Amino acid sequence: MSDCNALTRHDTTAAALNFAMTPTAIKELTEAGTLRIALNLSNDLLVRKTNVLGSFAGLGVELARHLAALLHVSPEFVVYESAGAACAACERDEWDIERWPHSFGQSSEINEMVSPILTQWATLNEAFVFGGGAIMDTVSLIGVDLGKHSFHLHAQNAFGRMVWRKKSTRTQMFKLLGNIPSCVVAMEACAGAHWFARRIQALGHEARLISPQFVKPFRQGNKNDFADAQAICEAASRPSMRFVSPHNEAQQIVSALHRVRESLVRDRTGTINQIHAFLLEFGISLPRGMAVIRRLPAVLEAEPLPPRLVAVLERLRAHFKYLDEQIGQIERELLTQLHEDERSERLLEIPGIGPITASVLMSELGDAHQYGSARQFAASIGLVPRQYSTGGKSTLLSISKRGDKELRRLLVQCARAIMRRIERRTDSLGVWVCSLLARRHSNVVSCALANKLARIAWAILAKGTHYRSIEATLVA
Repeated sequence: MSDCNALTRHDTTAAALNFAMTPTAIKELTEAGTLRIALNLSNDLLVRKTNVLGSFAGLGVELARHLAALLHVSPEFVVYESAGAACAACERDEWDIERWPHSFGQSSEINEMVSPILTQWATLNEAFVFGGGAIMDTVSLIGVDLGKHSFHLHAQNAFGRMVWRKKSTRTQMFKLLGNIPSCVVAMEACAGAHWFARRIQALGHEARLISPQFVKPFRQGNKNDFADAQAICEAASRPSMRFVSPHNEAQQIVSALHRVRESLVRDRTGTINQIHAFLLEFGISLPRGMAVIRRLPAVLEAEPLPPRLVAVLERLRAHFKYLDEQIGQIERELLTQLHEDERSERLLEIPGIGPITASVLMSELGDAHQYGSARQFAASIGLVPRQYSTGGKSTLLSISKRGDKELRRLLVQCARAIMRRIERRTDSLGVWVCSLLARRHSNVVSCALANKLARIAWAILAKGTHYRSIEATLVA
């Protein structure tokens, strides 16, 4: 073992090399525990920049074969472990790569022995790329911190080590991504992220979107753009991370129409409230709701109001009509798009689901395969209890209210619409809701029914089925 101890002290003389290539030395190294010692030896021969490329080639082949046989592992595993240490040597600038092309040209025999080993390293752990006599790390994951005009990129290899980081413009980023091999590009799911994901997928990469609240715990130190990009890489490399499916153009257009409609509805409600408030200041009280618009002309004629106030009220009434017309046009456009999709038609078969809710479900769910189960979809929109359990005791609180609050609000409204005439329903859904109302508050029942509607919608889209009640099944 004295010879082995000399080897562990990184003696790279020719005598040590000749001894290391013998089966006896390999066996002693292996019995000493030594997969790591032998691998460190083989890497150290290269790190020390010695002119023993031919000897190293033979040493690498022999070590891989004999260690694999003695340890009952595959030769690929041995080479894989050895390549990891060589990668670390590259990062420490201990590997003189400039001498490799010159050394290869000295002897065709050396070239034939060394090249297969290096090629095998590159194939097994994707740590190296060969080109022009240079060796560099392969990028396997890129984190992009999106901005309006500047973008910060953090690239790392399969081992999680940083390869490079760059700040670029939009054009420079796409040019850079178009010139590197296919890899995973991760971003936060924020404004414009879905368009970027489609562009990046067109370049041959795999785009992944992460919710910003899942990225924040991985940021180290102070907040800056490069730290955010690195945190995105850390979050994307977690096997349990949940990603957001990129939306297509149709989904984004429908989502934009819904946001515009919501804004117009808020403006319309605000206009009605303003008319109510102005009339109340002059002692005129009208019923709540849109009835004030229908009765406004008669009120203006019957009540002695100042002419300038009458002009203001007429202007508000004209603004209300304009908003109402815009809302009607958007709803007709949404209904047209809804009838063009057969999946949306199947969503309308669900009790309580109307065109607006079905359209929002289609824009959010898509093909529904991004969720593993119906419960995952219901949990993603906050329709499951919030849990605070410890010490083996389960504690369930109110609903979590996560995800899209607009979709959650629409589903709860659909549930309340069903509950208004629930006594008329004789199917299994009606019986279930009636049994809940007998022992729970109506607010709790509405959330439970909204959860069930969300699960039904997921099942219809994911499995391609139609909604059928139990009674309809029995008749058939």
